[in-house]
Amino acid sequence: MQQSKNISNTPNFLWLRDISYDEISQVGGKASSLGEMYNNLANLGIKVPNAFILTTHLFRQFMQNIQSQIDEIISEIDIDDPKSLHHHASQIRNIISNQDFSEDLKYDIIHEYFNLSAEYNQDFSDVAVRSSSVAEDLTDCSFAGMYDTFLNISNTDDLLHSIKKCYTSLYNDRAILYRLKANTTFDDISLAVVVQKMVRSQSSGVAFTADVESSFSDVVVVNSSYGLCELIVQGEQIVPDEFVIYKPTLKKGYKAIVSKKLGDKKVEMVYSDSGVDIQPTTSRQQQSFSLTDDELIQLGISCVNIEEHYQEK
Repeated sequence: MQQSKNISNTPNFLWLRDISYDEISQVGGKASSLGEMYNNLANLGIKVPNAFILTTHLFRQFMQNIQSQIDEIISEIDIDDPKSLHHHASQIRNIISNQDFSEDLKYDIIHEYFNLSAEYNQDFSDVAVRSSSVAEDLTDCSFAGMYDTFLNISNTDDLLHSIKKCYTSLYNDRAILYRLKANTTFDDISLAVVVQKMVRSQSSGVAFTADVESSFSDVVVVNSSYGLCELIVQGEQIVPDEFVIYKPTLKKGYKAIVSKKLGDKKVEMVYSDSGVDIQPTTSRQQQSFSLTDDELIQLGISCVNIEEHYQEK
């Protein structure tokens, strides 16, 4: 069984196998893209670890008894006064933190987590708990990267706590200020949460199917480092390795790596008993590239396949 019962027509949970890009209003941008790739690109060798998603419907249930109180606090914020913003945003986050899940919701969340763990033959699987906003990328503003992710969560208490922390991040100082200055409404604000099996990666990073600075679309740009990739996503503490792959030549079957730039990679994020830790890298790691040429070519091919799939939609 992969989905808990729900008396309404809108589910509290969806699994990646149930999701395409069409479900973005229920699961947010991040989760809908994960589902799209999980269901359509596995035959091309693109592997997406399985996940279940707490839908925006579940978020609204959690928030329904405190939403009017939050809206009132937002109306009192003076966006020209940083102290006012910080004070009122902290009040909102405290209200959310002190709100508990109903016993039924708590049971269902834990039930889904045990289903995911069983799929990987584990009693308590290591998961990432990731915010997935419905409004991460609008035509006139973007909330991408503003909300929280929690890594190596492997017990039910931490899982429930991390989900609530994702909800509170919807009301961090930066996100509130950005929304108020952009004159976007708080009326339909909602968040889904992805609970996804983690991968123990020796190296990780992010890849773009164009040069984001010049908008040149014939390259894949890869930034990578050692350990988990959250430090790269945050853009803090390290300078990652950077690689550029030329797509037209790659499509002809050549090893089309046209540029390799060594980053400092002075620290890495790794698994620990408390979740994750940041530790220094060795001088050998700092002086070596975090990805091999063969890995880069495989990444480039995967990126091109993903891009072409979305261009066809």
